[in-house]
Amino acid sequence: QLQHHAEVHVLVQLCLMALPGVPLAELRTVRTHPMALGQCRIFCAQHPWFQAVPHDDTAGAAREVASRGDRTLGAIASEAAARHYGLEILAHSIQDMPANWTRFVVVSKR
Repeated sequence: QLQHHAEVHVLVQLCLMALPGVPLAELRTVRTHPMALGQCRIFCAQHPWFQAVPHDDTAGAAREVASRGDRTLGAIASEAAARHYGLEILAHSIQDMPANWTRFVVVSKR
């Protein structure tokens, strides 16, 4: 049986990132978690030349951009993910709501 132990709220600032030196206009596909896509609808609508595609997680999307070396591929993730994978941030705080909080629930087995 799982027990609810704690709840943590984290302020999430989403960024658009790509390989270093790639301009925003060169992107054709941007990947991120479906929840993050839902939180960045306005930004994506304002940039119709790229297609927003779901990925299993935000950091995984950033890792994919770094490992594939595809200049047309971008990711929406945190600044920490961009730093970790050596990506360049093209746009900061692209989420629709400035105060974008994500709630994490900590659970464990009895």
